Amino acid sequence: MGAVTAAPTSSASTSSTPPLLECVGFYNVDFDPPIYLLPGDSNFSGDALYSGCGALPGAPDSGTSDLAGTGNYSCLAGVGGGRQEINWNDPGYATRHIEFTTVSLRPLGESTIVFLGKVTSGYLSGYSVRQVVEIITPDLTGCLTGIDNLGGPSVITFTAA
Repeated sequence: MGAVTAAPTSSASTSSTPPLLECVGFYNVDFDPPIYLLPGDSNFSGDALYSGCGALPGAPDSGTSDLAGTGNYSCLAGVGGGRQEINWNDPGYATRHIEFTTVSLRPLGESTIVFLGKVTSGYLSGYSVRQVVEIITPDLTGCLTGIDNLGGPSVITFTAA
């Protein structure tokens, strides 16, 4: 597939601010209808498991995530947006909602998907979010028959807006 970059939903930048919370995990994304070589509208949904969170004393150390959105995607490029919900393993932290946008470029079967957005409710509301998912899809012929699932390791980072 290829590389994906995203446009932030606000003017806040996460590049120079140290993270407040960063977690690693594995992300899985489904496309309906599947994506092909030529662009087309597709809904997507996904889930993730996170662990190894740190930086804030007393912060949650793991959680799960659900993602849903829509966009115009192909095996080479795409633009979309959606919403993500994170549930932390510690019940003392409220569910977090994230609004995000994505833009994707996918050269040579490799994909780095970057979601940029802002926490809109719950724990760390108002903070900026950057999530990177690394995907390698060795079967490039899938672009001809349709790809309905992608997955890979993920890092999600929260910084002050």
